[in-house]
Amino acid sequence: MASISTRFPATPRNPTADPPLSAQLDREWARLRRRPVALATANGWRIVSGPITDLDQILVAIGYRDRTGGPVERERQNDALRALVKHARTDDLAARVVLQRMVPGMLADLSRRGDGDRRDRTRFEELVGSAWISIRLAHVADDTRFMAARLMDDAWYRAFRGPRRRRDATELSVDPNAFSELPVALDPTPLDELADILGEARRRGLAHEDVTLIRALLRVESPARLAAERKVTPRTVRNHRDRAIHSIRRLAATPAA
Repeated sequence: MASISTRFPATPRNPTADPPLSAQLDREWARLRRRPVALATANGWRIVSGPITDLDQILVAIGYRDRTGGPVERERQNDALRALVKHARTDDLAARVVLQRMVPGMLADLSRRGDGDRRDRTRFEELVGSAWISIRLAHVADDTRFMAARLMDDAWYRAFRGPRRRRDATELSVDPNAFSELPVALDPTPLDELADILGEARRRGLAHEDVTLIRALLRVESPARLAAERKVTPRTVRNHRDRAIHSIRRLAATPAA
């Protein structure tokens, strides 16, 4: 259990520039954070030691807007977030707390990739919906690391990369009377090929952590950005990337069972 901190999450630097849904989530959180029923439920999770009088205490414990902690503090925050995500599979309030934890990261991610306020607002709504699904369906092992980055990566994939792959796929119409004639195969895109390679490597035993890292690198397109998200050094990300690529090559060279 994490100890209760007196540090509380900072308010957004420029709330008026955020998408409307972000402001709506913040208003909802302000009403929810000290509600007696919510506090009674949160005290039952035992995420922090001592009584909870404000849900912001849990946000602090799971790393909300905290970029100052060292490795030990980050590990403690990851443990607390991992424990909360386990509750979130069956507890709406726990899922809502995790979602609030993810909001700054989602806004920052969209800002880095933004191409217009109106579209960004729509994309944020899509990302929030996907994040909720990712939280509720998250597979959490007792040793899961980088919990926040995993959730963000999965939400981004659900919201944008998965649908994009489906949109990019070309449907081939075939005459019902000519099923014996196979249509000419289309050349797969590089992303299609990579997705197939990752899928096959995962079926052959590639670690989930390696799959998540490769997907995250595709999302942010920079080891330095991913290192900043995960609060590690770029060298750590590059080393992990190289190990993941080595594992993929090894598994690809292994005959299928």
